[in-house]
Amino acid sequence: MTEVELRKLDDEMVDAYMAHDIDLILSHCSDEVRMVDYGAEPVMGKQAARDYLAEQFAVFSDDKYTHTMRIFGDNAVFGELEWTAAHTGDMPLPDGSTFPATGKTIHARVAYAARLDDDGQVIELKGYPDLADIMGQLGMMG
Repeated sequence: MTEVELRKLDDEMVDAYMAHDIDLILSHCSDEVRMVDYGAEPVMGKQAARDYLAEQFAVFSDDKYTHTMRIFGDNAVFGELEWTAAHTGDMPLPDGSTFPATGKTIHARVAYAARLDDDGQVIELKGYPDLADIMGQLGMMG
């Protein structure tokens, strides 16, 4: 893909994340897509990705993303975003418990990497949120 095509796809994906438009996000993904956010278990395939995104979007609302950097490569994008969102839903925790919604608005940086196949479909999407910053803002740390 050309840089112009990658930039257009990346812009559409970020807009879809802000709109919580799972169908649009997944329309850009291969059937075997692998999604993983640092600190979470990877999900494989569109149905697992759909469930994962729905869970994420239920926890945070009013998402706003602003690119601070992007690098385009051969069928790949690496970027950094400034993310603002309201914590309006209970957050599932790895031990099976939940952290209740705080109503707080958080501001954090998130890095991400996306790899695409030769057809321009996302085959892997990795997110690297600043978990310590997010947890601190939510009052989850000491």
